[in-house]
Amino acid sequence: MISPIAVAFVTACTALVSSVVAPMITMRMGRAQIRASVISNNRQRWIETLRDLIAAFCAQVTTAAPMRRTLLDANGGILVTDPDILNRLQEIMKTFTMIRLMTNPLEADHQELITVLTKTMTTLRTAPLDEDLDPSVRQAVEEVVQKSQVILKREWSRVKAGE
Repeated sequence: MISPIAVAFVTACTALVSSVVAPMITMRMGRAQIRASVISNNRQRWIETLRDLIAAFCAQVTTAAPMRRTLLDANGGILVTDPDILNRLQEIMKTFTMIRLMTNPLEADHQELITVLTKTMTTLRTAPLDEDLDPSVRQAVEEVVQKSQVILKREWSRVKAGE
C-alpha cells in the first residue's frame, strides 16, 4: 500500500515540474513562431521589392532603347550632356545594381536572371546608336519576366508555407 504522504509528494513534485517546464516549452514555441513570422514577413517584403525593381528595370530599358537614337546630333556626334538622358541612364544602372544586390549569387536561377539583365545592359551600351533595339529589348524583357517569375513563385510558395 502506498502511503498518502508519498502520493501527495509525487503529486506536488509533478505539479512543480509541470509549472516550471510548461512555460519554458511555451516560450520556446513562441520564439520559433515569432522567428518564422519575421522570416516570412521579410521574405514577402523582399518579393515585393524585387518585383517592383524588375518591373522598373523592364520599363526603363524599354524606354531607353528608342531614346538612344536621340543621343546623336545632326553631324553624327554623340550628345550625352542632356540631364534628362543622364538621369534615366543613372536610374537604369541603379535599378540593375539594386536587383543584383537583392539576389543570391549562389542560386542558379538568380544567376540566370542576372545574366539576362547583364546581357540587356550590355546590348544597350554597345549596340550602334542608330540600330533599332526595340525587338531585342522586347525579347530581353520577356526573358527577364520569365526568369523572375520562377524565382518569385518559389519564394512566394515558401512564404505561404511559413518558411
